[in-house]
Amino acid sequence: MGATAVDAWGQTCSNPNQMPATGQTESYNANTFNANIAINDDGAVRAGPALSYADNGDGTITDNNTGLMWEKLAQVDTVNTGSGDIHDWRTEFWWSCPLNVSGMTVCGVNVTIWDKIDEMNRENYAGYSDWRAPNIRELQSIIDFEAQNPAVDHVFNNGDQTGMCTDLSNGNCSFTQSSSDYWSSTTESPGDTSDAYAVYSFNGTVTDDTKTDLDYFRAVRGGCPNGP
Repeated sequence: MGATAVDAWGQTCSNPNQMPATGQTESYNANTFNANIAINDDGAVRAGPALSYADNGDGTITDNNTGLMWEKLAQVDTVNTGSGDIHDWRTEFWWSCPLNVSGMTVCGVNVTIWDKIDEMNRENYAGYSDWRAPNIRELQSIIDFEAQNPAVDHVFNNGDQTGMCTDLSNGNCSFTQSSSDYWSSTTESPGDTSDAYAVYSFNGTVTDDTKTDLDYFRAVRGGCPNGP
């Protein structure tokens, strides 16, 4: 675990000083001018501590390298077509509600990631009221580049997707969309500020999506925020 520090609000927080490994363990060949040199690619070097997570049995997962605590997404609804319980893995969110022709927001069946964060903090989810949206680097930190479809560790995706799965103390009640974008809090600036960065869960690539698109979302807490 990282050391502890104090954030801008005087709260103790984890201070991640370790860049975790990507999870890739296979080394791949390359054709080089000098055929005798070593190919010390990611799979050979495996720089950084191995990916390591703990299911806390309360609807959260802790990254043992960064100290960040992540929301576990379960299967809360009997039927979910993209809207439903905020902790259901199939529920989609806007980054920013779209506007209609009159300039009014059309949030309704779906809400924004910020509304979800607000609800989680008001309900004191898992005993904490400091949940937030991860920035793009934090979101990338839980990608396992040895995996695909989805590119995450087993702890984030180990349910069988049949029936209800609401017992968050159950280690086999965790889900991640296989080929979908997950929102970060990071705006594409100074490029197109109507877009925000997301991570494509199939292979962990970073994409930029219009903020009025519907994407998936996983909340985080911890780290050392230093904003106002």
